[in-house]
Amino acid sequence: MKSYVLMFLSLAIVSGQDHTVAVESDCRRAWLRGTEKTISVTRLRHRPPREAVSAFFRALAQADKRRWRSAASYLERAIVLDPEFSEAYSNLGVQYMSLGRAEDALAHFMRAIELDGSTSLYHSNLAYALFSLGKYAEGEREVHSALALDASNRTARFLLGWQLARHNEIDEAIRHLQYTSCAFPEAHEILAAVWTLKGDKERARQELSEYRKMGAEQVGISSAGWVSGFAPGMK
Repeated sequence: MKSYVLMFLSLAIVSGQDHTVAVESDCRRAWLRGTEKTISVTRLRHRPPREAVSAFFRALAQADKRRWRSAASYLERAIVLDPEFSEAYSNLGVQYMSLGRAEDALAHFMRAIELDGSTSLYHSNLAYALFSLGKYAEGEREVHSALALDASNRTARFLLGWQLARHNEIDEAIRHLQYTSCAFPEAHEILAAVWTLKGDKERARQELSEYRKMGAEQVGISSAGWVSGFAPGMK
């Protein structure tokens, strides 16, 4: 599972591969560019030094071009210049996920939460890293923490939908996956597996069609490992 930063002072879960999405919905564009409804008081009060801010935005520019190592280098400089720059820690975690350094990402997501535990996105980022490391119970707790802070957090809703599907809580899983499918192509793939399990082949075909339409194969997102974690009938 790969990630990269595109959000303003935040992050999104998408592929690190250099391809173009075939169809990008308004919903997905909004999600990629940042959809937080509120900014925490901690973040509003924090004033990083100019040099740290400059390094942060250079990192965003590099991440937008999928230059993960370069982006990580700028973010590493940002947190040296400002050890309390929570956004830099969180975004650096994303770069590490893109580079396959999940354990390092985990540490930086946790540090971001230590600095500001009231930002929903930091918790969903941490949940994503925990899930990628197979720490499902801990990841699920972070998902619920994220949603308690912002019920519209699409990353958290997607992760919750996936977890519910794994636990065969199908109807509730469908609700969350449908809500997030405009932003996550792989939600359609998981929904196809869910509808197949329920015996609705037509809906399963429709979901796979939407998955292809969003260019999921081009983006390089793979939920095969996720789907294989479902009930036997969904493998």
